[in-house]
Amino acid sequence: MDVVQTLRSHRHQLEGEIARIDRAIAILGNGSTPRTQARSSNGRHMSAAARRRIGAGVRRAHRLKNGKAVKGAK
Repeated sequence: MDVVQTLRSHRHQLEGEIARIDRAIAILGNGSTPRTQARSSNGRHMSAAARRRIGAGVRRAHRLKNGKAVKGAK
């Protein structure tokens, strides 16, 4: 009985160590950042034109919010 109990205890310790190693591998393993992983996982990329349009809209909203004149507004 003592041998079996010792082996189970040792196995439990090793499982904990393996779990820590697995977490380290998951963090360091592929060398990419979570942002890169998320972007490449769905295969979609935003075009430069789309980024420009979104940026222009954000700037326009900021100017309106702060009470500044908007170029081209009537």
